[in-house]
Amino acid sequence: MVNSFGQRQSDYVMASCASAASTCRSTLIADPTASCDFCDTSCKYSNGTEVFPTAATCCKSGQNSLIYGGSLGCVPSCSDGTPYNTCTLDRPTYCNDQGDLVPGCGSPGYCGCPSGTPVCKSDGTCYNDCPPTDYGCIPDNKPLFCNYGALAYRCQPTQCGCPADYSSRSCGRNQLCTCAYHYDCLGTGACKETVTCNCVPASCGAIPT
Repeated sequence: MVNSFGQRQSDYVMASCASAASTCRSTLIADPTASCDFCDTSCKYSNGTEVFPTAATCCKSGQNSLIYGGSLGCVPSCSDGTPYNTCTLDRPTYCNDQGDLVPGCGSPGYCGCPSGTPVCKSDGTCYNDCPPTDYGCIPDNKPLFCNYGALAYRCQPTQCGCPADYSSRSCGRNQLCTCAYHYDCLGTGACKETVTCNCVPASCGAIPT
């Protein structure tokens, strides 16, 4: 009996959330800046728990098709579908937490650069800049080395070295991940990146304890 009541309650909130998402979708067409705050109540039980993780987020973005029993939820994403705070497939483009696609070969996305333009500039863009008169390591682009117009990799400690280890936090579908990035110097002079991630179930934006 209890299970039956619980299922009916879940079905009711799910239907309410889907209906609110449809309304929000129409509202956003007329006013893209609309907040659709009614989703906060339509997609939650009376105790404040969402009918599934990120249900209110789905609703506020008008994604009614993702609201159903067993849904994996949704996360805010940029116009190309890349989730917030994530590198796109087109390096070095980065989807920031404002929904903008921006250059991000360095901080905060650390998306890196394609091989054809391997130098990461401070503004997040990539380029190939090795003047024929220069010889030495390229600042802030370890282990790249300029050999009179030709780019090379020299990660040896007595030369350019590797990038410093760092960590970053990203929000995936129903998870919050903290990833540690470590670099080892290979015999080829290039740096090998090792990534170790610790992911915990969480709604986007939650802070793991």
